[in-house]
Amino acid sequence: MLKSIYIKNFAIIEEIVLEFSNGLNILTGETGAGKYIIVDAISIAFGERASGDLIRNGSNKAIVECIFDLSNIKETIDLSNFDEYIEGSDLIIRREIPIKGNSRCFINDTPVQTSKLRELSELLIDFLGQHEHQTLLYSSKQLEILDNYADNHSLISEYQQVLMELSELIYHLKEYHSKRNDIFHKKDEIIANISLLKKVNPLPNEDEEINSKLKKIESAEF
Repeated sequence: MLKSIYIKNFAIIEEIVLEFSNGLNILTGETGAGKYIIVDAISIAFGERASGDLIRNGSNKAIVECIFDLSNIKETIDLSNFDEYIEGSDLIIRREIPIKGNSRCFINDTPVQTSKLRELSELLIDFLGQHEHQTLLYSSKQLEILDNYADNHSLISEYQQVLMELSELIYHLKEYHSKRNDIFHKKDEIIANISLLKKVNPLPNEDEEINSKLKKIESAEF
């Protein structure tokens, strides 16, 4: 769970520390009080695009730091890709944004790329927008929730494999039908040509006789 957030020189915030308790935590305030700035700061900490415009006026650098307690979730999420950064149950994510140059990212004081923070965010946190609940109206989202609840991941994987094999078979079947149609078309052409030949009814060696007459005509003088 998210234990605390430290924000310094970010937007209109000079310096603040927010500590969270177990269970539901709610931030309330009037419009413009800065609630969204805190959410925005968390997303920045996890690798979202950042620029010097986010730094508080008169400051040279903004800092956002999030501390997570992993003691209750290590068994439920796969953090094996982050073993080199994590020791114990505390996880500290920090990002420093200077006015000029690239930002610096850290996992437990170890420098990392922003892509690593984004990868970690997919495991630790979800950002839900104001109208996010409307996705529940989509059948695809309903199926996703149902499959997650029923733990159908292995079944879905098997289904996708079978579907891929079926798609390949359908492709080959269409290819076979296309080739078969080409053969039937050529067969019809051959039958039509044979029919024309029967109407002409050529005699044996008639072509040689015709060629001989043509040569005589070509060599004749008029």
